Amino acid sequence: MPPLLSNLQPFGVLLAAGVGLGLLASERLCRAAGLEGARGASAFVAGAIAALVGARLIYVLGSPARESALEVLALGRGGLSGYGALATGSAVFAWVLSRAREPVWAWLDVAGPGLLVSAVLGRLGCLLTGCDFGVPARSAVLARLGAFPGLAEPAHPTQLYEAALLLARAIASVLGHRVKRRSGQLFVGCVLGYALVRFSLEPLRGDPERGVFRVLTVTQAVALASVVAVLVAWRRAGQRAPSST
Repeated sequence: MPPLLSNLQPFGVLLAAGVGLGLLASERLCRAAGLEGARGASAFVAGAIAALVGARLIYVLGSPARESALEVLALGRGGLSGYGALATGSAVFAWVLSRAREPVWAWLDVAGPGLLVSAVLGRLGCLLTGCDFGVPARSAVLARLGAFPGLAEPAHPTQLYEAALLLARAIASVLGHRVKRRSGQLFVGCVLGYALVRFSLEPLRGDPERGVFRVLTVTQAVALASVVAVLVAWRRAGQRAPSST
C-alpha cells in the first residue's frame, strides 16, 4: 500500500466524506429554495476552513495535556471539537454571506442539514477509531456494540447513539423545507437538536478529562450557550426585517 494511503485514519476519511456529503445535500437544497449555489460557494469554503480551525482550537484549549498554542496546528495528532466546528464554521459562513448582502438565514437553513450529516460521519469515524467511548455497558447487546480495542470492558457506543439521532434530525430538517414558515427556522432547529443530543448523551460519556464547568460538563455548558446565542440572533433578525430575514 502507498505510504500516503497507509497513513489515512478512519476518522479523517469519514469526516472528509461527511463534509462532501453535507455540501452535496446543501447544494440540492439551494436549488429547491431558489438560492444560487455559486453565490454561496465562497461562504461554504470559508466556513469549512473556519470549522476545521475552530474544531482544533477549541479542543486544544479544553485539553489539559496541551503543550503550547502551536498544538492547534498539529492536525496530525487528532482531537477535534464538534462544537468548535459548528460555532466557527457557522459564524464565518454567515459573515461572508452578510458581506455579500445575501439572505443569511435562508442560507443557514440549507446548510444546517449538511452540518448534521458531517457530524454523523465524523461520529462513525470516532467509532472506527475507538475514541469518544461511553461508560461501561451492562447490556449484552450493547456489550457487543461497545467492545472497543484497548478498553478493560465494553462501553456504551455513544458514537452510534449520536450518529443515529443526528441523522434523524438531519432528515427531519430536509423534510421541513417544504413546510417552514420563516427563514432560519430550520437552522435553529438543527442547533437545538444538536444541543439536545450532546447534552443528553453526556452522562453516558466515559472520557471525564474533557472537563466540568460547575455542575455541567463543558460540552453541556456550551450546548446551552449555543441555544441561547442562536435564539437571540434569530429573534433580533426577525425584529429588524421580519418580512425578508
